[in-house]
Amino acid sequence: MLELPRPLLRSFRLALRRAGLSPPRGRALAVLCEAGADGLSLSCAGEEAGLRYADDRPRPGACLALPAEALAHLEGAEGVVSLEEAGSPGGLRARWREGGSPRLLELAAPPAAPELPEPEDDWVQAGDPLWAALGEAARVARGAERARLAQVLLRPSRGEVVATDGRQLLALGGLVLPDGPDALAPALALFTQRPGGPVRAAGASGHLLVEAGPWAVALKLSSAEGYPDVDAVLARSEGAASRLQLRPDDARTLLLALPRLPGRDEDRSPVELVLGPKPRLRAGAEEVPLPNSSASGPACRVHTDRRYLERALRLRLLELSVAATPEAILCARAGPSRLLWMALDGAAERPARTRIPKEEQTVPNNDNKAPLPSEGRADDALAEAEALRAQLQEALGRTARLVALLRHQRRQGKAVEAAVASLRRLGQLGP
Repeated sequence: MLELPRPLLRSFRLALRRAGLSPPRGRALAVLCEAGADGLSLSCAGEEAGLRYADDRPRPGACLALPAEALAHLEGAEGVVSLEEAGSPGGLRARWREGGSPRLLELAAPPAAPELPEPEDDWVQAGDPLWAALGEAARVARGAERARLAQVLLRPSRGEVVATDGRQLLALGGLVLPDGPDALAPALALFTQRPGGPVRAAGASGHLLVEAGPWAVALKLSSAEGYPDVDAVLARSEGAASRLQLRPDDARTLLLALPRLPGRDEDRSPVELVLGPKPRLRAGAEEVPLPNSSASGPACRVHTDRRYLERALRLRLLELSVAATPEAILCARAGPSRLLWMALDGAAERPARTRIPKEEQTVPNNDNKAPLPSEGRADDALAEAEALRAQLQEALGRTARLVALLRHQRRQGKAVEAAVASLRRLGQLGP
């Protein structure tokens, strides 16, 4: 007989889901339950990943295979489940109490329960940065439309975890990984949760084992052949560029402002980043100044999806650059970690006396004099035109919502008229 805490069964089922190990349609997964002098362990292995929970409290010896789909019936907030062999070979009988009443469940024999691979080399102390990097990479890769991109690239020689969805590329460096060639690993939502303890990693028979406290995850590795040339993409962001060094207080201001700025519900949530003597962020008619940050290089303006900028700020990648190669590529970095994405308009607007406001003129005229009055009027007219465009876009959105509301009300009115007409006809049928 084997006794399992019901809260542990709930935690294990949720972890299986986050590890992509929910039973596939038409197939079944088995959870191997082992107990003995070394403690209790629950493990489940699929084609791409495996999961194990283990504690070291000694228990009576037992070894049973439990169907993974049965966890939903056995889990609970308190109490224990008693499992024993019964019926056909491999069959199980589960007993527990719920709401003060005894419960009994007969379980059919599950399929064979493969064991997780064991480490081939010594564990390396990877720490929380590796767990967090795998989680951030999973968030990016899980948004990819191509199957090849919906994985995470591990680069042990560079200490990097890389992910792309075809629109952005995230390379998180400074990590500790077991030795080995570059390889692809599944992107698991499990890593977006907090680790359950100290994190370490090891290689194991074509897998990467990542252990955090009592939990261990086995990631099946595959060849990186066919994955985009990461170095070539990163190289496009180098060279002469306009740069912005964000101060932490300005970064916090931006993080609070981005969700509420106009245009958040539009396609690609556009905002305009202005780099110059007075760096700032624009969205529609609203503006967020960045008084404590500094810009260098040519002044420019670039439109970007605010979601990528928000991700960079959340990851504390506060050194921002805009490089034209020839398209405008934005790169946010901190140390060896970088996030790259394309500008919305394809290119950054470079300094021009008819395009950049007066306070952004970084190169004086040949005679070292102030701009002519006609140039100043052109700048003011451009700013006014941009403000008018933003107002017209907002008015267009409000008009569309109003038209939709009027159409809905008209449909409701027709339905009411039809109902009244039906009632009148029924009245004519009376005595």
